[in-house]
Amino acid sequence: MNRVIFIISAWLYASVTHANTLSNLDSMYAITPEGTSSTVNLTLTNLNKPLIIYNGDAKRDMFHLKFSGSININSKIEVLGHPANLLITSANKVTCTNCNFENAKRISISSGSFYSNRIVASQSGQIDIKTLNARGAQSLELYTDNLITSSNTRVDINLKALNHKNEYLIMDESGDIEVGTGGISLYLGGYSVNYSDGKITGPSLQMLPYNSRTYNATINGQYKSAGFSVATNKNLTIASNTNINTVTEALSSSNSDNGLFVPSEGIAISHIGKLSVGDPFNFEPRGVELQSAAIEDTQSWGHGRGFFVNPNIVNYGKLYSDENLKLVSLSRIINQGIIYSGAAEFISRSGVSNSGQVEATDIKVSGYYFTNQNNINARTLTIETQKDIANGYGGIIRANSLILKSREGTVANGTRRSGQNLTSTRPFLELTRDHENLSQGIYHNSQVQKIKEVSHSNLSAKIYANSIQVDAQAFENINSYNIPRGASDWSSGIKVSSARSNDVVFQAENKLEIKAPKYILNSSAILSLSQSGVFDINSNKVFNERYRLDVETGYYSGVSYTNDSKTGVISSEQGSRSKNQPLLTSWSNHRIR
Repeated sequence: MNRVIFIISAWLYASVTHANTLSNLDSMYAITPEGTSSTVNLTLTNLNKPLIIYNGDAKRDMFHLKFSGSININSKIEVLGHPANLLITSANKVTCTNCNFENAKRISISSGSFYSNRIVASQSGQIDIKTLNARGAQSLELYTDNLITSSNTRVDINLKALNHKNEYLIMDESGDIEVGTGGISLYLGGYSVNYSDGKITGPSLQMLPYNSRTYNATINGQYKSAGFSVATNKNLTIASNTNINTVTEALSSSNSDNGLFVPSEGIAISHIGKLSVGDPFNFEPRGVELQSAAIEDTQSWGHGRGFFVNPNIVNYGKLYSDENLKLVSLSRIINQGIIYSGAAEFISRSGVSNSGQVEATDIKVSGYYFTNQNNINARTLTIETQKDIANGYGGIIRANSLILKSREGTVANGTRRSGQNLTSTRPFLELTRDHENLSQGIYHNSQVQKIKEVSHSNLSAKIYANSIQVDAQAFENINSYNIPRGASDWSSGIKVSSARSNDVVFQAENKLEIKAPKYILNSSAILSLSQSGVFDINSNKVFNERYRLDVETGYYSGVSYTNDSKTGVISSEQGSRSKNQPLLTSWSNHRIR
Protein backbone atom coordinates (compact mmCIF):
# COMPACT_ATOMS: atom_id res chain seq x y z
CA MET A 1 0.00 0.00 0.00
CA ASN A 2 2.83 2.41 0.85
CA ARG A 3 4.45 1.64 -2.49
CA VAL A 4 1.19 2.46 -4.35
CA ILE A 5 0.87 5.79 -2.54
CA PHE A 6 4.51 6.60 -3.34
CA ILE A 7 4.01 5.85 -7.04
CA ILE A 8 0.85 8.00 -7.22
CA SER A 9 2.56 10.83 -5.36
CA ALA A 10 5.54 10.76 -7.69
CA TRP A 11 3.24 10.66 -10.71
CA LEU A 12 1.23 13.66 -9.55
CA TYR A 13 4.33 15.65 -8.75
CA ALA A 14 5.83 14.93 -12.17
CA SER A 15 2.59 15.71 -14.01
CA VAL A 16 2.20 19.28 -12.81
CA THR A 17 4.42 21.95 -14.27
CA HIS A 18 2.62 25.12 -13.16
CA ALA A 19 1.84 26.41 -9.66
CA ASN A 20 -1.59 25.48 -8.28
CA THR A 21 -3.03 24.42 -11.62
CA LEU A 22 -5.28 21.52 -12.49
CA SER A 23 -3.99 18.52 -14.43
CA ASN A 24 -6.59 16.54 -16.35
CA LEU A 25 -5.49 12.92 -16.30
CA ASP A 26 -7.30 9.93 -17.73
CA SER A 27 -9.02 8.79 -14.54
CA MET A 28 -8.65 11.83 -12.28
CA TYR A 29 -7.87 15.47 -11.88
CA ALA A 30 -4.75 16.36 -9.94
CA ILE A 31 -3.43 19.42 -8.14
CA THR A 32 0.06 19.80 -6.70
CA PRO A 33 0.62 23.10 -4.88
CA GLU A 34 3.58 25.28 -5.72
CA GLY A 35 4.51 28.71 -4.46
CA THR A 36 2.80 30.39 -1.52
CA SER A 37 -0.75 30.91 -2.76
CA SER A 38 -3.46 28.60 -1.49
CA THR A 39 -5.91 29.49 -4.28
CA VAL A 40 -6.53 27.25 -7.27
CA ASN A 41 -8.49 28.96 -10.07
CA LEU A 42 -10.72 26.50 -11.91
CA THR A 43 -12.94 26.80 -14.98
CA LEU A 44 -14.57 23.39 -14.68
CA THR A 45 -18.36 23.22 -14.76
CA ASN A 46 -18.67 19.51 -14.02
CA LEU A 47 -16.33 17.59 -11.72
CA ASN A 48 -17.24 14.03 -12.68
CA LYS A 49 -14.04 12.18 -11.79
CA PRO A 50 -11.89 12.17 -8.64
CA LEU A 51 -9.89 15.26 -7.77
CA ILE A 52 -6.64 14.44 -5.93
CA ILE A 53 -4.83 17.25 -4.14
CA TYR A 54 -1.27 16.28 -3.29
CA ASN A 55 -0.21 17.88 -0.02
CA GLY A 56 3.04 16.12 0.70
CA ASP A 57 6.10 18.30 1.13
CA ALA A 58 4.11 21.55 1.03
CA LYS A 59 1.91 20.58 3.98
CA ARG A 60 -0.58 23.34 3.24
CA ASP A 61 -3.17 24.04 5.91
CA MET A 62 -5.79 25.19 3.39
CA PHE A 63 -6.69 24.95 -0.28
CA HIS A 64 -9.11 27.38 -1.91
CA LEU A 65 -10.80 25.90 -4.99
CA LYS A 66 -12.18 28.97 -6.77
CA PHE A 67 -14.57 28.16 -9.61
CA SER A 68 -15.21 30.88 -12.17
CA GLY A 69 -18.79 29.80 -12.77
CA SER A 70 -21.34 27.25 -11.61
CA ILE A 71 -19.90 23.88 -10.65
CA ASN A 72 -21.46 20.44 -10.29
CA ILE A 73 -19.43 18.09 -8.07
CA ASN A 74 -20.23 14.46 -8.76
CA SER A 75 -17.14 12.72 -7.49
CA LYS A 76 -14.51 12.48 -4.74
CA ILE A 77 -12.18 15.24 -3.62
CA GLU A 78 -9.25 13.81 -1.67
CA VAL A 79 -6.30 15.42 0.03
CA LEU A 80 -3.34 13.09 -0.33
CA GLY A 81 -0.71 13.43 2.35
CA HIS A 82 -0.98 16.04 5.09
CA PRO A 83 -4.67 16.75 6.02
CA ALA A 84 -5.86 20.21 4.99
CA ASN A 85 -8.88 22.48 5.03
CA LEU A 86 -10.85 22.87 1.79
CA LEU A 87 -12.67 26.03 0.74
CA ILE A 88 -14.84 25.78 -2.38
CA THR A 89 -16.34 28.97 -3.80
CA SER A 90 -18.47 29.93 -6.77
CA ALA A 91 -20.26 33.24 -7.14
CA ASN A 92 -23.05 31.43 -8.97
CA LYS A 93 -24.07 27.90 -7.97
CA VAL A 94 -22.42 24.93 -6.30
CA THR A 95 -24.19 21.60 -6.79
CA CYS A 96 -23.25 18.55 -4.76
CA THR A 97 -24.76 15.73 -6.77
CA ASN A 98 -22.50 13.19 -5.09
CA CYS A 99 -19.75 14.91 -3.10
CA ASN A 100 -17.24 12.82 -1.19
CA PHE A 101 -14.41 14.38 0.78
CA GLU A 102 -11.48 12.46 2.21
CA ASN A 103 -8.64 13.57 4.48
CA ALA A 104 -10.05 17.10 4.75
CA LYS A 105 -10.35 18.45 8.27
CA ARG A 106 -12.63 21.35 7.42
CA ILE A 107 -14.81 21.65 4.33
CA SER A 108 -16.30 25.08 3.56
CA ILE A 109 -18.59 25.57 0.55
CA SER A 110 -19.75 29.06 -0.42
CA SER A 111 -21.90 30.46 -3.19
CA GLY A 112 -20.02 33.72 -2.95
CA SER A 113 -16.52 35.12 -2.68
CA PHE A 114 -13.52 34.87 -0.39
CA TYR A 115 -11.07 37.66 0.30
CA SER A 116 -9.20 39.12 3.28
CA ASN A 117 -10.16 36.17 5.50
CA ARG A 118 -13.87 36.77 4.81
CA ILE A 119 -16.48 34.58 3.15
CA VAL A 120 -19.24 36.69 1.62
CA ALA A 121 -22.36 34.98 0.25
CA SER A 122 -23.75 36.57 -2.90
CA GLN A 123 -27.48 37.27 -3.06
CA SER A 124 -27.85 35.46 -6.39
CA GLY A 125 -25.76 32.44 -5.37
CA GLN A 126 -27.10 28.96 -4.63
CA ILE A 127 -25.93 25.74 -3.05
CA ASP A 128 -27.79 22.60 -4.12
CA ILE A 129 -27.14 19.54 -1.94
CA LYS A 130 -28.16 16.05 -3.02
CA THR A 131 -25.54 13.76 -1.42
CA LEU A 132 -22.55 14.90 0.59
CA ASN A 133 -20.25 12.62 2.59
CA ALA A 134 -17.28 13.84 4.58
CA ARG A 135 -16.57 10.97 6.96
CA GLY A 136 -14.29 12.02 9.80
CA ALA A 137 -14.37 15.76 9.07
CA GLN A 138 -14.12 18.19 11.96
CA SER A 139 -16.39 20.72 10.30
CA LEU A 140 -18.66 21.04 7.26
CA GLU A 141 -19.86 24.57 6.52
CA LEU A 142 -22.28 25.88 3.89
CA TYR A 143 -22.42 29.64 3.20
CA THR A 144 -25.27 30.68 0.93
CA ASP A 145 -28.22 32.98 0.52
CA ASN A 146 -30.23 30.20 -1.10
CA LEU A 147 -29.92 26.57 0.02
CA ILE A 148 -31.62 23.96 -2.15
CA THR A 149 -32.39 20.59 -0.58
CA SER A 150 -34.99 17.86 -1.03
CA SER A 151 -36.36 14.84 0.78
CA ASN A 152 -33.58 12.82 -0.90
CA THR A 153 -30.78 15.02 0.44
CA ARG A 154 -28.18 13.10 2.48
CA VAL A 155 -25.38 14.77 4.45
CA ASP A 156 -23.17 12.64 6.70
CA ILE A 157 -19.84 13.42 8.37
CA ASN A 158 -19.88 10.66 11.01
CA LEU A 159 -17.50 7.75 11.00
CA LYS A 160 -18.92 4.23 11.14
CA ALA A 161 -17.59 1.52 13.45
CA LEU A 162 -18.07 -2.07 14.54
CA ASN A 163 -18.14 -3.20 18.16
CA HIS A 164 -15.44 -5.84 18.51
CA LYS A 165 -16.43 -8.35 21.21
CA ASN A 166 -17.96 -5.51 23.25
CA GLU A 167 -14.42 -4.42 24.07
CA TYR A 168 -13.47 -1.70 21.59
CA LEU A 169 -14.57 -0.10 18.34
CA ILE A 170 -13.12 -0.79 14.93
CA MET A 171 -13.67 1.87 12.27
CA ASP A 172 -15.47 0.22 9.38
CA GLU A 173 -17.62 1.73 6.61
CA SER A 174 -20.07 -1.15 6.99
CA GLY A 175 -20.42 -0.62 10.75
CA ASP A 176 -23.68 0.23 12.45
CA ILE A 177 -22.23 2.42 15.23
CA GLU A 178 -22.21 6.19 14.72
CA VAL A 179 -18.98 7.90 15.78
CA GLY A 180 -19.15 11.69 15.88
CA THR A 181 -16.13 13.63 14.67
CA GLY A 182 -17.43 17.15 14.06
CA GLY A 183 -20.31 19.45 13.20
CA ILE A 184 -22.38 20.77 10.30
CA SER A 185 -22.88 24.54 10.12
CA LEU A 186 -25.31 26.34 7.79
CA TYR A 187 -25.01 30.10 7.24
CA LEU A 188 -28.21 30.97 5.38
CA GLY A 189 -28.27 34.65 4.45
CA GLY A 190 -26.21 37.41 2.88
CA TYR A 191 -23.59 37.17 5.59
CA SER A 192 -19.96 38.15 5.75
CA VAL A 193 -18.15 35.60 7.93
CA ASN A 194 -14.59 35.47 9.19
CA TYR A 195 -13.06 32.28 7.87
CA SER A 196 -10.62 31.92 10.74
CA ASP A 197 -13.10 31.96 13.65
CA GLY A 198 -16.60 31.73 12.08
CA LYS A 199 -17.65 35.11 13.44
CA ILE A 200 -20.43 36.86 11.49
CA THR A 201 -19.24 40.39 10.75
CA GLY A 202 -22.09 41.64 8.56
CA PRO A 203 -24.23 42.77 7.01
CA SER A 204 -26.54 43.30 9.98
CA LEU A 205 -29.29 44.45 7.61
CA GLN A 206 -29.89 42.77 4.26
CA MET A 207 -32.09 44.51 1.68
CA LEU A 208 -34.09 42.45 -0.79
CA PRO A 209 -36.17 43.68 -3.74
CA TYR A 210 -39.92 43.66 -3.18
CA ASN A 211 -40.56 40.65 -5.44
CA SER A 212 -37.86 38.50 -3.88
CA ARG A 213 -38.83 35.30 -2.12
CA THR A 214 -35.41 34.51 -0.69
CA TYR A 215 -36.50 35.60 2.77
CA ASN A 216 -37.64 31.99 3.16
CA ALA A 217 -35.29 29.06 3.72
CA THR A 218 -36.21 25.37 3.93
CA ILE A 219 -34.12 22.46 5.19
CA ASN A 220 -34.96 19.01 3.80
CA GLY A 221 -33.29 15.63 4.02
CA GLN A 222 -31.16 13.59 6.42
CA TYR A 223 -28.22 14.99 8.40
CA LYS A 224 -25.82 13.07 10.64
CA SER A 225 -23.09 14.68 12.74
CA ALA A 226 -22.08 15.28 16.35
CA GLY A 227 -23.19 18.91 16.12
CA PHE A 228 -25.56 20.84 13.87
CA SER A 229 -26.01 24.61 13.75
CA VAL A 230 -27.89 27.13 11.63
CA ALA A 231 -27.42 30.90 11.51
CA THR A 232 -29.97 32.72 9.38
CA ASN A 233 -31.96 35.92 9.02
CA LYS A 234 -34.68 34.15 7.06
CA ASN A 235 -38.01 32.57 7.79
CA LEU A 236 -36.74 29.03 8.42
CA THR A 237 -38.79 25.89 7.84
CA ILE A 238 -37.56 22.41 8.71
CA ALA A 239 -39.64 20.18 6.44
CA SER A 240 -41.60 17.13 7.60
CA ASN A 241 -39.24 14.70 5.86
CA THR A 242 -36.18 16.16 7.59
CA ASN A 243 -34.15 14.23 10.14
CA ILE A 244 -31.37 16.10 11.93
CA ASN A 245 -29.63 13.53 14.11
CA THR A 246 -26.70 14.39 16.39
CA VAL A 247 -27.04 11.27 18.54
CA THR A 248 -23.81 9.28 18.48
CA GLU A 249 -22.60 6.28 20.42
CA ALA A 250 -19.03 7.54 20.58
CA LEU A 251 -16.96 10.65 19.87
CA SER A 252 -13.63 10.73 18.11
CA SER A 253 -11.07 13.44 18.86
CA SER A 254 -8.49 14.56 16.32
CA ASN A 255 -5.65 17.01 15.85
CA SER A 256 -6.22 20.54 14.65
CA ASP A 257 -4.16 23.69 14.11
CA ASN A 258 -4.97 24.68 17.70
CA GLY A 259 -4.19 21.32 19.25
CA LEU A 260 -6.57 18.55 20.23
CA PHE A 261 -10.05 18.89 18.71
CA VAL A 262 -13.05 17.39 20.52
CA PRO A 263 -16.38 17.80 18.71
CA SER A 264 -19.21 19.70 20.39
CA GLU A 265 -22.54 17.88 20.53
CA GLY A 266 -26.00 19.32 20.07
CA ILE A 267 -28.28 21.37 17.81
CA ALA A 268 -28.34 25.18 17.68
CA ILE A 269 -30.58 27.20 15.35
CA SER A 270 -30.52 30.98 15.67
CA HIS A 271 -31.74 34.08 13.90
CA ILE A 272 -28.91 36.56 13.46
CA GLY A 273 -29.30 39.96 11.81
CA LYS A 274 -32.30 41.57 10.13
CA LEU A 275 -33.84 41.15 6.72
CA SER A 276 -35.88 43.86 5.00
CA VAL A 277 -37.97 43.94 1.85
CA GLY A 278 -38.26 47.25 0.02
CA ASP A 279 -41.19 48.44 -2.08
CA PRO A 280 -41.05 48.62 -5.91
CA PHE A 281 -40.48 52.38 -5.90
CA ASN A 282 -37.90 53.04 -3.24
CA PHE A 283 -35.84 50.41 -1.49
CA GLU A 284 -35.92 51.90 1.96
CA PRO A 285 -37.25 49.78 4.82
CA ARG A 286 -39.97 51.13 7.00
CA GLY A 287 -39.08 51.39 10.65
CA VAL A 288 -41.77 48.92 11.71
CA GLU A 289 -41.09 45.27 12.40
CA LEU A 290 -43.73 42.68 11.57
CA GLN A 291 -44.65 39.71 13.73
CA SER A 292 -44.90 37.42 10.72
CA ALA A 293 -42.43 36.69 7.98
CA ALA A 294 -45.13 35.79 5.46
CA ILE A 295 -45.23 39.07 3.53
CA GLU A 296 -47.52 38.78 0.54
CA ASP A 297 -49.76 41.86 0.67
CA THR A 298 -47.87 44.53 -1.27
CA GLN A 299 -50.95 46.74 -1.65
CA SER A 300 -50.41 48.14 1.82
CA TRP A 301 -46.97 49.41 0.89
CA GLY A 302 -46.64 53.12 0.53
CA HIS A 303 -44.21 54.92 -1.73
CA GLY A 304 -40.72 54.76 -0.29
CA ARG A 305 -41.65 52.20 2.33
CA GLY A 306 -40.68 48.61 2.86
CA PHE A 307 -40.96 45.99 5.55
CA PHE A 308 -38.63 44.43 8.02
CA VAL A 309 -39.03 40.67 8.07
CA ASN A 310 -39.21 39.17 11.52
CA PRO A 311 -38.70 35.52 10.65
CA ASN A 312 -40.06 32.42 12.33
CA ILE A 313 -38.50 29.05 13.03
CA VAL A 314 -40.97 26.30 12.11
CA ASN A 315 -40.16 22.64 12.66
CA TYR A 316 -42.16 19.87 11.00
CA GLY A 317 -39.29 17.39 11.05
CA LYS A 318 -37.31 15.39 13.60
CA LEU A 319 -34.57 16.92 15.74
CA TYR A 320 -32.51 14.48 17.82
CA SER A 321 -29.75 15.34 20.27
CA ASP A 322 -28.44 13.43 23.26
CA GLU A 323 -26.87 16.59 24.69
CA ASN A 324 -28.57 19.93 24.05
CA LEU A 325 -30.81 21.80 21.67
CA LYS A 326 -31.29 25.55 21.41
CA LEU A 327 -33.68 27.51 19.18
CA VAL A 328 -33.52 31.32 19.12
CA SER A 329 -36.01 33.26 16.96
CA LEU A 330 -36.56 36.92 16.15
CA SER A 331 -40.28 36.17 15.96
CA ARG A 332 -42.03 32.86 16.65
CA ILE A 333 -40.94 29.29 17.29
CA ILE A 334 -43.48 26.74 16.06
CA ASN A 335 -42.94 23.03 16.57
CA GLN A 336 -45.19 20.57 14.80
CA GLY A 337 -42.58 17.84 14.56
CA ILE A 338 -40.57 15.74 17.00
CA ILE A 339 -37.84 17.01 19.31
CA TYR A 340 -35.78 14.69 21.52
CA SER A 341 -32.90 16.17 23.47
CA GLY A 342 -30.99 16.32 26.71
CA ALA A 343 -31.33 19.97 27.66
CA ALA A 344 -33.60 22.06 25.41
CA GLU A 345 -33.99 25.82 25.28
CA PHE A 346 -36.50 27.85 23.27
CA ILE A 347 -36.06 31.64 23.13
CA SER A 348 -38.43 33.76 21.08
CA ARG A 349 -39.14 37.47 20.87
CA SER A 350 -42.74 36.63 20.00
CA GLY A 351 -44.31 33.31 20.97
CA VAL A 352 -43.45 29.63 21.31
CA SER A 353 -46.10 27.15 20.14
CA ASN A 354 -45.96 23.37 20.31
CA SER A 355 -48.34 21.01 18.57
CA GLY A 356 -45.78 18.25 18.15
CA GLN A 357 -43.79 16.01 20.47
CA VAL A 358 -41.12 17.41 22.79
CA GLU A 359 -39.15 15.20 25.16
CA ALA A 360 -36.08 16.47 26.97
CA THR A 361 -34.38 16.21 30.32
CA ASP A 362 -34.52 19.92 31.11
CA ILE A 363 -36.58 22.44 29.15
CA LYS A 364 -36.49 26.23 29.35
CA VAL A 365 -38.90 28.43 27.40
CA SER A 366 -38.82 32.21 27.13
CA GLY A 367 -41.16 34.19 24.88
CA TYR A 368 -44.01 36.65 24.57
CA TYR A 369 -46.51 33.80 24.92
CA PHE A 370 -46.52 29.99 25.03
CA THR A 371 -49.07 27.45 23.81
CA ASN A 372 -49.14 23.65 23.86
CA GLN A 373 -51.52 21.33 22.01
CA ASN A 374 -49.60 18.06 22.18
CA ASN A 375 -47.12 16.22 24.40
CA ILE A 376 -44.28 17.70 26.42
CA ASN A 377 -42.28 15.45 28.74
CA ALA A 378 -39.41 16.70 30.89
CA ARG A 379 -37.68 16.27 34.19
CA THR A 380 -37.73 20.03 34.75
CA LEU A 381 -39.80 22.47 32.71
CA THR A 382 -39.61 26.24 33.18
CA ILE A 383 -41.78 28.54 31.06
CA GLU A 384 -41.50 32.31 31.40
CA THR A 385 -43.56 34.71 29.27
CA GLN A 386 -44.80 38.25 29.18
CA LYS A 387 -48.35 37.25 28.24
CA ASP A 388 -50.37 34.03 28.39
CA ILE A 389 -49.28 30.45 28.95
CA ALA A 390 -51.97 28.18 27.50
CA ASN A 391 -52.38 24.40 27.37
CA GLY A 392 -55.37 23.03 25.48
CA TYR A 393 -56.88 21.02 22.62
CA GLY A 394 -55.21 17.77 23.63
CA GLY A 395 -52.17 19.29 25.28
CA ILE A 396 -50.44 17.13 27.90
CA ILE A 397 -47.53 18.33 30.01
CA ARG A 398 -45.64 15.95 32.29
CA ALA A 399 -42.71 16.97 34.46
CA ASN A 400 -41.13 16.33 37.80
CA SER A 401 -40.71 20.04 38.47
CA LEU A 402 -42.89 22.57 36.63
CA ILE A 403 -42.61 26.37 36.85
CA LEU A 404 -45.07 28.58 34.95
CA LYS A 405 -44.49 32.34 35.10
CA SER A 406 -46.42 35.01 33.20
CA ARG A 407 -45.58 38.61 34.05
CA GLU A 408 -48.69 40.22 32.56
CA GLY A 409 -50.97 37.39 31.50
CA THR A 410 -52.86 34.26 32.44
CA VAL A 411 -51.77 30.68 33.00
CA ALA A 412 -54.61 28.73 31.40
CA ASN A 413 -55.26 24.99 31.27
CA GLY A 414 -58.19 24.35 28.95
CA THR A 415 -60.17 26.82 26.86
CA ARG A 416 -62.87 29.33 27.68
CA ARG A 417 -64.91 28.14 24.72
CA SER A 418 -64.46 25.52 22.02
CA GLY A 419 -62.74 27.25 19.12
CA GLN A 420 -60.74 29.74 21.16
CA ASN A 421 -57.42 30.68 19.56
CA LEU A 422 -54.72 29.82 22.08
CA THR A 423 -52.21 32.27 20.62
CA SER A 424 -54.52 35.27 21.00
CA THR A 425 -54.11 37.28 24.19
CA ARG A 426 -57.08 36.61 26.44
CA PRO A 427 -58.51 39.56 28.37
CA PHE A 428 -58.98 39.05 32.08
CA LEU A 429 -62.45 37.87 33.08
CA GLU A 430 -64.78 40.01 35.14
CA LEU A 431 -65.91 37.45 37.69
CA THR A 432 -68.78 38.13 40.10
CA ARG A 433 -71.16 35.90 42.01
CA ASP A 434 -74.90 36.36 41.61
CA HIS A 435 -76.78 33.41 43.08
CA GLU A 436 -80.11 34.63 41.68
CA ASN A 437 -78.85 34.63 38.09
CA LEU A 438 -80.51 31.89 36.06
CA SER A 439 -77.45 31.56 33.78
CA GLN A 440 -74.45 30.53 35.83
CA GLY A 441 -70.83 29.78 34.82
CA ILE A 442 -68.30 31.62 32.71
CA TYR A 443 -69.89 30.32 29.50
CA HIS A 444 -72.26 33.27 29.89
CA ASN A 445 -69.50 35.78 30.62
CA SER A 446 -69.64 38.62 28.11
CA GLN A 447 -65.93 38.31 27.36
CA VAL A 448 -66.29 34.59 26.70
CA GLN A 449 -69.31 35.15 24.46
CA LYS A 450 -67.15 37.22 22.11
CA ILE A 451 -65.26 34.03 21.22
CA LYS A 452 -66.79 32.38 18.16
CA GLU A 453 -67.79 28.87 19.17
CA VAL A 454 -66.38 26.20 16.87
CA SER A 455 -66.88 22.50 17.54
CA HIS A 456 -63.61 20.81 18.51
CA SER A 457 -63.17 17.07 18.91
CA ASN A 458 -60.60 17.32 21.68
CA LEU A 459 -61.01 19.85 24.50
CA SER A 460 -58.73 17.99 26.89
CA ALA A 461 -55.88 19.70 28.71
CA LYS A 462 -53.79 17.85 31.26
CA ILE A 463 -50.83 18.91 33.37
CA TYR A 464 -49.13 16.50 35.75
CA ALA A 465 -46.07 17.18 37.89
CA ASN A 466 -44.56 16.32 41.21
CA SER A 467 -44.13 20.00 42.04
CA ILE A 468 -45.95 22.89 40.34
CA GLN A 469 -45.34 26.59 40.81
CA VAL A 470 -47.61 29.14 39.08
CA ASP A 471 -46.90 32.87 39.16
CA ALA A 472 -49.21 34.93 36.94
CA GLN A 473 -51.83 37.66 37.01
CA ALA A 474 -54.63 35.10 36.69
CA PHE A 475 -55.06 31.33 36.64
CA GLU A 476 -57.75 29.39 34.74
CA ASN A 477 -58.48 25.66 34.76
CA ILE A 478 -61.51 25.24 32.48
CA ASN A 479 -63.32 22.31 30.92
CA SER A 480 -65.49 23.86 28.21
CA TYR A 481 -67.29 20.60 27.41
CA ASN A 482 -71.02 21.30 27.47
CA ILE A 483 -74.18 19.82 25.95
CA PRO A 484 -76.65 22.20 24.33
CA ARG A 485 -80.20 21.03 24.78
CA GLY A 486 -81.57 21.98 21.40
CA ALA A 487 -84.55 19.77 20.58
CA SER A 488 -83.44 16.96 22.89
CA ASP A 489 -85.87 15.52 25.39
CA TRP A 490 -84.24 15.67 28.80
CA SER A 491 -87.30 14.68 30.79
CA SER A 492 -85.80 11.29 31.64
CA GLY A 493 -82.18 12.43 32.05
CA ILE A 494 -79.13 13.82 30.29
CA LYS A 495 -76.55 11.67 28.53
CA VAL A 496 -73.04 12.92 29.24
CA SER A 497 -69.54 11.59 28.55
CA SER A 498 -67.76 10.82 31.79
CA ALA A 499 -64.43 10.73 29.91
CA ARG A 500 -64.85 14.20 28.45
CA SER A 501 -66.10 15.56 31.75
CA ASN A 502 -62.74 14.57 33.28
CA ASP A 503 -60.64 15.81 30.38
CA VAL A 504 -59.15 18.89 32.03
CA VAL A 505 -56.76 18.14 34.89
CA PHE A 506 -54.19 20.25 36.72
CA GLN A 507 -52.55 17.92 39.20
CA ALA A 508 -49.54 17.98 41.50
CA GLU A 509 -48.25 15.18 43.66
CA ASN A 510 -46.33 16.90 46.45
CA LYS A 511 -46.52 20.66 46.01
CA LEU A 512 -48.96 23.04 44.31
CA GLU A 513 -48.41 26.79 44.56
CA ILE A 514 -50.61 29.25 42.67
CA LYS A 515 -50.03 32.98 42.90
CA ALA A 516 -52.56 34.93 40.82
CA PRO A 517 -53.53 38.35 42.23
CA LYS A 518 -56.56 38.90 39.96
CA TYR A 519 -58.31 35.53 40.30
CA ILE A 520 -58.10 31.75 40.37
CA LEU A 521 -60.86 30.03 38.41
CA ASN A 522 -61.61 26.30 38.38
CA SER A 523 -64.57 25.66 36.09
CA SER A 524 -65.88 22.10 35.60
CA ALA A 525 -62.26 20.89 35.80
CA ILE A 526 -60.05 19.00 38.23
CA LEU A 527 -57.55 20.93 40.32
CA SER A 528 -55.86 18.27 42.37
CA LEU A 529 -53.13 17.60 44.92
CA SER A 530 -52.31 14.42 46.78
CA GLN A 531 -53.42 14.39 50.41
CA SER A 532 -49.89 14.59 51.77
CA GLY A 533 -48.94 17.55 49.58
CA VAL A 534 -48.71 21.28 50.19
CA PHE A 535 -51.43 23.43 48.59
CA ASP A 536 -50.69 27.18 48.61
CA ILE A 537 -53.19 29.58 47.02
CA ASN A 538 -52.59 33.33 46.89
CA SER A 539 -55.31 35.34 45.13
CA ASN A 540 -57.91 38.02 45.70
CA LYS A 541 -60.67 35.88 44.15
CA VAL A 542 -61.11 32.11 44.01
CA PHE A 543 -63.98 30.58 42.02
CA ASN A 544 -64.93 26.90 41.80
CA GLU A 545 -67.98 26.52 39.57
CA ARG A 546 -69.84 24.77 36.81
CA TYR A 547 -68.78 25.85 33.32
CA ARG A 548 -72.38 26.30 32.19
CA LEU A 549 -75.65 26.04 34.10
CA ASP A 550 -78.98 27.27 32.73
CA VAL A 551 -82.27 27.15 34.62
CA GLU A 552 -85.70 27.47 32.98
CA THR A 553 -88.54 29.14 34.86
CA GLY A 554 -92.29 29.01 34.43
CA TYR A 555 -95.36 30.80 35.71
CA TYR A 556 -97.10 29.12 38.63
CA SER A 557 -99.91 29.74 41.12
CA GLY A 558 -100.63 27.85 44.29
CA VAL A 559 -103.42 27.62 46.91
CA SER A 560 -103.28 25.99 50.37
CA TYR A 561 -106.38 24.51 52.01
CA THR A 562 -107.22 23.26 55.46
CA ASN A 563 -107.75 19.52 55.80
CA ASP A 564 -110.73 19.58 58.16
CA SER A 565 -114.40 19.57 57.42
CA LYS A 566 -114.39 23.33 57.40
CA THR A 567 -112.37 23.57 54.24
CA GLY A 568 -111.00 27.00 53.64
CA VAL A 569 -108.19 28.80 51.92
CA ILE A 570 -105.34 29.74 54.24
CA SER A 571 -102.86 31.08 51.66
CA SER A 572 -102.31 31.67 47.94
CA GLU A 573 -99.34 32.82 45.84
CA GLN A 574 -98.23 33.20 42.23
CA GLY A 575 -95.12 34.19 40.23
CA SER A 576 -92.09 32.63 38.48
CA ARG A 577 -90.09 29.71 39.81
CA SER A 578 -87.73 27.11 38.35
CA LYS A 579 -89.39 24.13 36.76
CA ASN A 580 -89.24 20.72 38.39
CA GLN A 581 -86.78 19.62 35.66
CA PRO A 582 -84.02 22.22 35.42
CA LEU A 583 -82.06 22.76 32.21
CA LEU A 584 -78.56 21.53 32.96
CA THR A 585 -76.37 22.15 29.93
CA SER A 586 -73.12 21.22 31.58
CA TRP A 587 -72.12 18.13 33.49
CA SER A 588 -68.57 17.72 34.59
CA ASN A 589 -66.57 16.91 37.66
CA HIS A 590 -65.30 20.16 39.04
CA ARG A 591 -63.45 19.90 42.24
CA ILE A 592 -60.51 21.17 44.17
CA ARG A 593 -59.03 18.49 46.30
